[in-house]
Amino acid sequence: ITQQPAGAAPGQAFAQTPIVIITDLGGNFVGITSPQLEAAQVTVQLYNQQGSLMDDSLLTGDRRVSLSTQSTLPQQLFTFRNLGVRPVGTFFLAFSSSMGFLPINSSLFTITVGPPYALSISRQPGGGTGNSALAVQPIIKVVDQGGNFVQQTAEGVAVTTEILTPNSLLIKPTIVR
Repeated sequence: ITQQPAGAAPGQAFAQTPIVIITDLGGNFVGITSPQLEAAQVTVQLYNQQGSLMDDSLLTGDRRVSLSTQSTLPQQLFTFRNLGVRPVGTFFLAFSSSMGFLPINSSLFTITVGPPYALSISRQPGGGTGNSALAVQPIIKVVDQGGNFVQQTAEGVAVTTEILTPNSLLIKPTIVR
C-alpha cells in the first residue's frame, strides 16, 4: 500500500484514497508486463478492529479495481476512487488480488459521526382518529451521510405537515440551518 486510507467521514470518500502496487517479497516494485498480470484486479474488504469481516454494503465507491491506465507514474497503480465507509468505528481494509498475491492490510483508521446530513423517520406515526392525537407518535432523527444518528447538532429540526387527502397526512421534517 503506497497510500493509506485517511480522512473519511461516514458515507463519504476518503480524503486520501488507498493506492496499492504489486511488489516482490523484498518490497521492490514489480512491473506488470504480461497480459495475465495486466488483467489483474485488486479487491478490498472491510474488517473491524477485532478482525471480523464486515458486510460489503458498508463500503461505498470502488471495491474492485483493475490496473490504472491513467497513471503518469512509472509504477502501475491500483487506485480505489470514491472508497468510503458508512458506519462509525475503528476499521482496517484488506486488499487481495485476482492473481493470488499475498493479501495486505491497511493501517487502522477511525470513522466518527459526521455532520448532520438528513432526517430519518425511525418510527412511523399511526393509529389516529379525527380530532385526536396519533396513538403512535413519529420519531424523527438527524443522521449523517452514513446514516448514523447524530446525537447533538447546532441545527434545529422543523416538522411541518400537509394534508394530502381527507384521510392522509404528509409529515415533512427539515433541518433548519
